Amino acid sequence: AKICGKKVIQRVGLVSDLRNNFKFRVIQAAVVDKIIVPCNYIKEGLKKLSWLKQGKIFVVHNGKDLRKYHPKKWYIEVRRELGIAGNAVLLCVSSQLTKTKGHVYLLEAFSLLKERSGDIKLIIIGQGPLREELEGKAKALGLDNYVTFLGHRNDINRVVDVADIAVLPSLEEGFPNTVVEYMALEKPVVATNIAGIPEVVEDQETGFLVPPSDSEKLAGALERLIKDKDVREKMGRKGRERIERLFNIEDKVLDLERIFTNEIC
Repeated sequence: AKICGKKVIQRVGLVSDLRNNFKFRVIQAAVVDKIIVPCNYIKEGLKKLSWLKQGKIFVVHNGKDLRKYHPKKWYIEVRRELGIAGNAVLLCVSSQLTKTKGHVYLLEAFSLLKERSGDIKLIIIGQGPLREELEGKAKALGLDNYVTFLGHRNDINRVVDVADIAVLPSLEEGFPNTVVEYMALEKPVVATNIAGIPEVVEDQETGFLVPPSDSEKLAGALERLIKDKDVREKMGRKGRERIERLFNIEDKVLDLERIFTNEIC
């Protein structure tokens, strides 16, 4: 493209996408005109690369087509399929089963809650190298009757829709697409206060943000939601409104068009 006289835009999803070696720096500087990143957290990370021209970087948050997210559409049907009682408070997490997603801390938090929070259940959506280890951890904590590992699903929105609370206990993240999807389905979110997550979740308004690797703080935030249905529903509605306002795909396309028109053409 550069040889043909065209402008080159690079989309960077993680700071680690830019290799920090001399050859790459030279090519990047010579070829790339602008960089688009999905959140301010990644932009700040790129600012630490002294060799990268800061005027190149633009933030365009990832957006979602909200026509694909229908809160409560499948609630009764899928709960019946999963064998979840209608009065149970259901928590869910949807992510790859890897160490950086922090599932072990969620299981530890859930073990603290099971004796004091009534009828609660947890579904874990996703596949990954830690599945066997996490299943063993759940069994060791006495969670066999509380936690269900669903593995890979092609109908994630449909399954998440039946949950009352959505969780993302990650230790590392970039831009949290999963959280946007949770909120589009009107789920109150409990997530770690890291990376791009605070750009999506408004603490105390659309959910709760907790420190990473802290099972007790995670349990405390979950318990507040488990015990108060009105707060859950209020936060869920506010979350959906926030996604409609700030993360809908139509506005993100317009943001990209403005960059192409004003900065590239």
